[in-house]
Amino acid sequence: MRDLPLVTSEELPPAKEFPVPGEFHFAEELGPPDHVIKSEKWDVPASGQDYWWEPRVPTGITENRCIKAVETIPSAAASGSTHHGVTTLLTLDEDGEWEWNSLLSEFAMGKLGEKIPKGACRVAPAEFDG
Repeated sequence: MRDLPLVTSEELPPAKEFPVPGEFHFAEELGPPDHVIKSEKWDVPASGQDYWWEPRVPTGITENRCIKAVETIPSAAASGSTHHGVTTLLTLDEDGEWEWNSLLSEFAMGKLGEKIPKGACRVAPAEFDG
């Protein structure tokens, strides 16, 4: 049997630091978000199939805006039960019907959000005020 060298704690790499649930991951680099869109709370059933929840919530955006970065984040309380979340933007068509405009962001375990390349623009459209 081969003797393995002993490793001291000083020789180990630093412990991995994981993001704090419910906090914005780009805040240190970009500052706090200048706009937050929240959905209402909902409960996850204790057992059963995955639940595909599709709330429609107002954005509160009053004019078209370029997005620098975007994150979809479950609340700290929901971080243990949420494995995916997809956010899309809907706009009203000429007939007053809601239609898909674009994908906004996606939450997946380990994904911290998306930064838009400098010089590019992902548009968040103004919310319809009718």
